[in-house]
Amino acid sequence: MPMLEIIHSDEFSREQKKTFAAGAMEIFQEVLSTPLGRLRLFFQPIAPDSSIEELLPGGDQPASMLVLRLTLLAGRPDDKRAALIGRLSALAVECFTFPLAEVRFALIEIEPANWGIGGVTVAERQRVQAK
Repeated sequence: MPMLEIIHSDEFSREQKKTFAAGAMEIFQEVLSTPLGRLRLFFQPIAPDSSIEELLPGGDQPASMLVLRLTLLAGRPDDKRAALIGRLSALAVECFTFPLAEVRFALIEIEPANWGIGGVTVAERQRVQAK
């Protein structure tokens, strides 16, 4: 089950978040053929004094930050990963009016043996389903 975290320093309205969530689910459905509702999405606001710029001398101007961190099972082809990075970044720009050059994206792949659902690894679930 893919998880997308939106780590941000700017305030986003509920409507902006809803629009982004709907668009992200559509992107996952199109790129990975993921059923709607399988994506887990979390908005994580960062307090202004949590930024290193705020803590450094002369750092009275907080820097805007937008990081998309996607965690999913390993094994997706390069073109699918590139499509997710490109399309989700573009969606963030559209929904949050954030400059594309400032959007950061981390795609973290987890091996099936390291991902658990209901106390069982995905690797074990796959072995059972294959029988």
